[in-house]
Amino acid sequence: MISNALKFIRPVNPVVAQISSRLVQGSQSGFDLADQDKGKDFQLIEVADNGIGFDPKYSQQIFEVFRRLHGKSEFAGTGRGLSIVKKVVDAHEGYVQAIGKPGEDATFQLLIPI
Repeated sequence: MISNALKFIRPVNPVVAQISSRLVQGSQSGFDLADQDKGKDFQLIEVADNGIGFDPKYSQQIFEVFRRLHGKSEFAGTGRGLSIVKKVVDAHEGYVQAIGKPGEDATFQLLIPI
């Protein structure tokens, strides 16, 4: 996620990437959780950037393996990075989501149970 924040930039702006973490209860996380997870405590990790963003309609598809929103000539990469993030989060019985605006920014959030 950090690599993506530094890769998918707008050349005219200085790169700004913010990484934060905090403890949250599932019901206060902003995620759509299974009922049994709403009362659990989680670590919420966020990586936010001021890059090129993405259309929100792709917010789930970008976690699919080899799913690229841009051609290889525009940005280097294999299209596996975010799918690996999702697999790791799933292995820890957590959640992942992406929030973006085209041409503006993106925020990736990981919710990992304590």
